[in-house]
Amino acid sequence: MLLDHLRWAVAPDQRRSMSIMSGGIAVFVSLGGLAMLLELPRVVAGVMAVIMLVAWVVAGCGVVGYCRWFYRSEVDEQTRR
Repeated sequence: MLLDHLRWAVAPDQRRSMSIMSGGIAVFVSLGGLAMLLELPRVVAGVMAVIMLVAWVVAGCGVVGYCRWFYRSEVDEQTRR
């Protein structure tokens, strides 16, 4: 199940990859900003840190998917020439 979600996340699809990457970075930056602005209890800060790590990994999956799409489109274009 998790492996299927991972394959879906790194699939070479431009729009999906950009959305996943942008969403992951937005969550990461938002939680980081909240952690910097507010004085949070240790438990809440720990949960936020775990969520930030997950968001960073999700954004990384989006980057991989985008790179796969980019290189595949370039290879297809070069083979057409």
